[in-house]
Amino acid sequence: MLFDGSFGERWMFLDFLLKNLKTSISLREEVKDFMRYFLLLLLMIPLSALAQNDLAIGQWKSHLPYRKAIDVTQSQEKIYYATEWSVLALDKIDFSVEFFSKVNGLSNVGVERIKYNRFSDILIVVYTNGVIDLLKPEGTVVLNAIKNFNNILGQKNINDVYIENGSDIYLAASYGISKLNIEAEEFAFTTFTGAEINSITVFQEELYAATNEGVYKTSLKNPFPEDFSTWDFLDNSFGFPVDYSSQNLAVFQEELYLDVNDTLFRYDGNELAFAYQEEEYQLAYLSTEGNNLIAGWTRGRQQEGRILYFQDKQEFTELSRSCLFNPFFAVEDSEKDGFIWFADQARGFKYLENFQDSQCKNISFNSPFSHHVKEIEIADETVWIASGNLNPTFSPLFRSDGIFRFQERQWSEFNRNTDGGLKGKDAWDFMDIAVHPDNGKVYAAAFIEGLYEIEGEEVTFYDDSNSSLNNAVGDPTRTRVSGLAFDQDNNLWISNYSAERPISVLTNEGNWRSFSVAGGCRNETNLLQVLVDNFGYKWFVSSSNSAGLLVYDTGANIEDTSDDRCRLFVTGDCQLPTNKVNAIAQDKDGSIWVGTSAGVAVSQGFDPFDDNFCFFLPKTDQDETNLGLLLSTEDVKTVAVDGANRKWFGTSNGVFLQSEDGTEQLAHFTATNSPLFDNNILDIEIEPKTGEVYIGTAKGLLSLRAEANEGSVVNNRNAYAFPNPVRPEYTGTIAITGLAENANVKITDIHGQLFFETKALGGQAIWDGNDYNGQRASSGVYLVFSTSTNNFNPDALVTKILVMR
Repeated sequence: MLFDGSFGERWMFLDFLLKNLKTSISLREEVKDFMRYFLLLLLMIPLSALAQNDLAIGQWKSHLPYRKAIDVTQSQEKIYYATEWSVLALDKIDFSVEFFSKVNGLSNVGVERIKYNRFSDILIVVYTNGVIDLLKPEGTVVLNAIKNFNNILGQKNINDVYIENGSDIYLAASYGISKLNIEAEEFAFTTFTGAEINSITVFQEELYAATNEGVYKTSLKNPFPEDFSTWDFLDNSFGFPVDYSSQNLAVFQEELYLDVNDTLFRYDGNELAFAYQEEEYQLAYLSTEGNNLIAGWTRGRQQEGRILYFQDKQEFTELSRSCLFNPFFAVEDSEKDGFIWFADQARGFKYLENFQDSQCKNISFNSPFSHHVKEIEIADETVWIASGNLNPTFSPLFRSDGIFRFQERQWSEFNRNTDGGLKGKDAWDFMDIAVHPDNGKVYAAAFIEGLYEIEGEEVTFYDDSNSSLNNAVGDPTRTRVSGLAFDQDNNLWISNYSAERPISVLTNEGNWRSFSVAGGCRNETNLLQVLVDNFGYKWFVSSSNSAGLLVYDTGANIEDTSDDRCRLFVTGDCQLPTNKVNAIAQDKDGSIWVGTSAGVAVSQGFDPFDDNFCFFLPKTDQDETNLGLLLSTEDVKTVAVDGANRKWFGTSNGVFLQSEDGTEQLAHFTATNSPLFDNNILDIEIEPKTGEVYIGTAKGLLSLRAEANEGSVVNNRNAYAFPNPVRPEYTGTIAITGLAENANVKITDIHGQLFFETKALGGQAIWDGNDYNGQRASSGVYLVFSTSTNNFNPDALVTKILVMR
């Protein structure tokens, strides 16, 4: 990169430019003097400003699992793997990789299968909802026709794709058969068969379709292929059984290979001949993308399989079982006979360099363990994910994925299958994570069962046997932990779900205590999320239909319960819109924001035990229903507050960004108008230094670099702008970060003439690169001055921005 590097490296670069200035008479001395001055200004730009940030303002990033493949296909140079959520392209020679998701290149999530058309260099991506992406060299084309078929009820799955030539492909689908011209991007015909089509291929100028009721065929010259009554059924008159099913079709060495009731046969157009049978196994796939035939077999629920490699009709080799668990698909490398690439239920992307090899090779990628997200916790620039959850009746899902860590751009995981400290334990459904503010110990709440303390490689487990945690009432073998939060004294407060004493604390000194909530809280024990506010009050979300929110006060001394207090907030009491509370958060002004299934409530007052303390329902100009109450028609699942005190609400209808007081809607992100994987938002957490917003959806994690981050009392000495320099091709937002909270910011040209003025969002100011009249900044160096609103210092020069046009 042009201006990356150390001070010395930049000086050498500038010195080189100065020495090589043209000396011709056409370059006047004053111009050369200006160029020297201009170039020397670059040395004054902080190194941090020259570093390339991971994300630009407004840019999205996906954090999807690349742990196993469900399908595989190939071009001449690349292998394409599909996961459930996205696609990756692996170079066959150097194994470099490119990832495609809804953030870059794909239109949806929920990939069902992929197929590469080497005749036209188009990757075909099929989704579970029937949408088809055509990834062409010039960009992605999205086909929604199948998704929008109004005469088809239920799922519109595409089970197989057959490529006839560079323009024509056939689709075997749950509704029947479609012929699609991918160059013209239109359907030639669709045949509604009344039977699900499992596989489709062309053999001897006829189109064959496999179904659970047998195989059908029709001539490619049939003028009315959409009329299924014109198709022939291959029954005993064609040498087939009277009653049979078929799942897979492929042409190899001028014969049609197919399964008939789980037995592999060859068909030459006249006679059916036995090829192979494996007792208790079902044929999972047939693959002929290379020069030979690969047949994958599975035992279904027993999750084991076999893969056979046919070099001719009579000779086959069983491939190494180290390459399979439950086979999905495989392809032979089109450039190297016997080099096999596998898609399998087992984790990893597997391949054999030679079909006779006994040991499979495995490729792994830096990614989360799974797409599941329940809670996100960010501490010390490290992102933690709890992957468990509960069903609508608050029963466990028994997810064993554990917790994930994203640190220094590397993902790692801790769960009962992969980590020694948790291996073999009943570590199911992790619900929350908290990080000790001083020593960095990580605490993970498992709904089944207990609390885990992780310090490096050492893991300590707490349940009813070695702590104040109680087992659940009615389930005496389980210690259910559902929520965690530290207070200002570094005491860890714990929601002990459905226990007789549902609140526990692990003090900073390592002591345990538990508390009942009888009396003012009606012994409400079904406690989930916990928040400790700035005044030390402990707030708990209740899953009970008769209680929405519980607040607990331990008084002056945790050890003395005589002054403890507890209060419930319910619907109709202080205007909670419903008892179904999902989330709570405290903003920078100390107000408590509550997300419910019927909108948002916010506290009025700071002492929840004061008779005048209440919740009210904010109004907004954007929502005209229910008297304009904030998100009153939305199921608000999570609440987050950014550095500018703006409110981020995750709902079942996407993400809403509201102004500081909630009255103005600043943005509404959905799966339709943004890269969001899904409208069902489970959690939102914001990285304070960068302002990166991590969003957990039901279909995976992604992040957005937002405009606001946390500011400090005064401007940071290392404040910087990015991108910097602003290159000619860049048209996006320029951010100045490291500022005092809500600072006033002025941008001038090199002569001190005011060009632009704004106010920081938290600790970050945003400039669109224009002046007050909307004119783009011309080439030059621009000075950034900032004044803190917390002191009376004059404007201070905090950084410079180089604009190149």
